[in-house]
Amino acid sequence: MSGPPAREQARVRKPTIRQFKEFELDLPYLSRLSEEKFSKKPFGWQLEAASAVLQGKDLILDVGTGNGKTLVFNLPLLLDPKDINIMVSPLSALMIDQVYLMDSVFHALSN
Repeated sequence: MSGPPAREQARVRKPTIRQFKEFELDLPYLSRLSEEKFSKKPFGWQLEAASAVLQGKDLILDVGTGNGKTLVFNLPLLLDPKDINIMVSPLSALMIDQVYLMDSVFHALSN
């Protein structure tokens, strides 16, 4: 299998991945947006981790269940409503919780 014909390949646009420089990030602003949209003030470690994500850095979080890892990867979505985020979870109960969270994210961003 060789893939789609050249004319179809030309129509497919590769997504742009923007990486921020540390000085471009306004973490207090991101914190205020989170409070406004999610009614949750992020912890300092969540803002630092979101900053790493936005800068394109690799990130490993060793945090217990229910302590806010999902918020870390959703905070960047507040900066541009056109952005997307794909998250995969090994637990169906956790996936359901994340779907509900993301529904609230999209609802908050549309208001």
